[in-house]
Amino acid sequence: MEKVLAKSSFEQIAALWGILRVHDDNRIQASRELLNTLLSDVVDKVKSSCELLNFVKDTANNVADNIPTYVDPKS
Repeated sequence: MEKVLAKSSFEQIAALWGILRVHDDNRIQASRELLNTLLSDVVDKVKSSCELLNFVKDTANNVADNIPTYVDPKS
């Protein structure tokens, strides 16, 4: 299935219009389903972004260089 974020503006508008085509009682559920799809697409993009993954790895490496000595609060 093609990702929602990669669709043309026409297809994105059609997805929003689809919410208006359902009965009023079902619009919240239709909106929820659309948002779940969008969220899934965003999460997939974040997980697969090499730039973001490298940023997280580099940040973790830099933090590890400056770890303070642990002091037991009970002593």
